[in-house]
Amino acid sequence: MVAAGVALGVRTMKDYELTIKIRNGYLLAAMRRMGVESVPALAALSGLHVARIYAYMNLRKAPLRENGQWRLTVSRIAEALRALPEDLFPPQ
Repeated sequence: MVAAGVALGVRTMKDYELTIKIRNGYLLAAMRRMGVESVPALAALSGLHVARIYAYMNLRKAPLRENGQWRLTVSRIAEALRALPEDLFPPQ
């Protein structure tokens, strides 16, 4: 007796690993418009640490403070990309 799926060449889920990345499409689009090809390149352009930019790129850090004001880091990213902060983040 052959195990189910093996005889037909069907693979089970343990044969694959699926990785889904959620990234800030608004920020990526602005980077592309400016010819900035990577987060490290944006870090160099803006003078910010790469990890800070990745936090916003991967939507792990809120761009607004609790009082509703843009974080200084976000303003520096926007300035480097010649954009408004509200153009770099999806509506909250």
